Amino acid sequence: MFGGISLFVLVGGSAGAQQPAIPGRPTSSADSGAAPLSLEDALREARAANAQLPVAAIEVDIARASVREAKAARSPTLGISSSINTGGPLAYTTSQGAAQVVGEASLLDGGLRRANINTANHRLEGAGAGFRVAQKDVDLAVKLQFSEFLRAQTEIAFRQQGLERLKTYTS
Repeated sequence: MFGGISLFVLVGGSAGAQQPAIPGRPTSSADSGAAPLSLEDALREARAANAQLPVAAIEVDIARASVREAKAARSPTLGISSSINTGGPLAYTTSQGAAQVVGEASLLDGGLRRANINTANHRLEGAGAGFRVAQKDVDLAVKLQFSEFLRAQTEIAFRQQGLERLKTYTS
């Protein structure tokens, strides 16, 4: 359930070396002069760009609406309807009109409404848990990528130090 998350972390090169731009490859913020991307910034950007989080949030909203609907079913209902029929010409036909007001309230429902409310509440809890899982999946994916880039950055720095040391041996 890991969504497509891209994360770019800066890897510093040697001070005098210029790396050529590769078409189709994003430039790092070191090339553009921007500050490095922190873990919090990466998490914020990934959450904003992730497609699963809005879907999970909508599922929570739908579950909340189901709870409101189930609670509203406990209330009495009132319906009003009317109709008018006229015929022409008036000398040969009569006109009719009707109005109807219907009120309904259940005295006994055998616990069905309470069960519907409990079911809707459980669905709401499940949708909320699904949203939290989607958030944690995004966070985990970003943290894994971020730690991998930090490890690569450390490896590059270590190898650059080794190259600098080798250059001192040859000069």
